[in-house]
Amino acid sequence: MDLEEKVKAKYDEAKGEVKEKLGEHIDDPELEGRGHLDQAKGKAREAWGEVKDAAAKGKEAVTDN
Repeated sequence: MDLEEKVKAKYDEAKGEVKEKLGEHIDDPELEGRGHLDQAKGKAREAWGEVKDAAAKGKEAVTDN
């Protein structure tokens, strides 16, 4: 996972946490829900990056033999 992907994933997660907490504080369930979605988006982006890394390592292992 390259640095740009990591930054985007962490940004989405942080943005989601802020929205979630703000939604809780001002009693806005819609904002809180959008926060949960942003956090999930960040985690999914991070997981996808890890899958791509694993696939690249697997390909490298197969082609090196």
